[in-house]
Amino acid sequence: MHWGRILGSSLSVCCLTAFAIAAPVQKQKAASPASSLKTVSYLHEKTGDALWARSDYCFHKGRWNDSIRICKVMMKSEPTFEEAYGDAGYLLDSLGRKNEALAIYKQGLAANPKSPDMYFEVARFYTINNRFGEALPYLQKAVKFPTADVLTWKQLAHTYRKLKMYDKSIATWQTIRQKFKDPVAENNIRSIQNEMQQNRM
Repeated sequence: MHWGRILGSSLSVCCLTAFAIAAPVQKQKAASPASSLKTVSYLHEKTGDALWARSDYCFHKGRWNDSIRICKVMMKSEPTFEEAYGDAGYLLDSLGRKNEALAIYKQGLAANPKSPDMYFEVARFYTINNRFGEALPYLQKAVKFPTADVLTWKQLAHTYRKLKMYDKSIATWQTIRQKFKDPVAENNIRSIQNEMQQNRM
């Protein structure tokens, strides 16, 4: 389907729906500024929902380029919608368009500098491509946020290990064990200690 038809169709559906809900049955006074703002907000939200649903549809149908285009529209209309950057970056990377993928992730981080998830997305790109040294500073920044999840902490611990920074990797696993009560932490600590012993032989 042509891109203009995708966007136009989504916008038309949302606008007609909102008009049907907001249209008065009989003559009323002109809408107040607050009421008009609420209607615009409603339209914006419903349009975003329709576009995101379309992007998901294209993704599952293998129409990845269409999905990427929709994600880019959403980035412009809603810069704080992090999933758009994550999905577009993943698809671009999967298509071998690695420079474009990294640019999208960094664009998402610039638009959401207080999001540990966006730091993680940039770092994940680097780790998937075995560029652990470049991933490290992003992971270190991500875990400084109190909302950083266990997956981000684990990626930091694994990255330290890949870089043979064993003491820092063990310390990170100890933090994971204490902070998240994660049972895999102990096994990873023992594994790193064994690797350190073998490297000394």
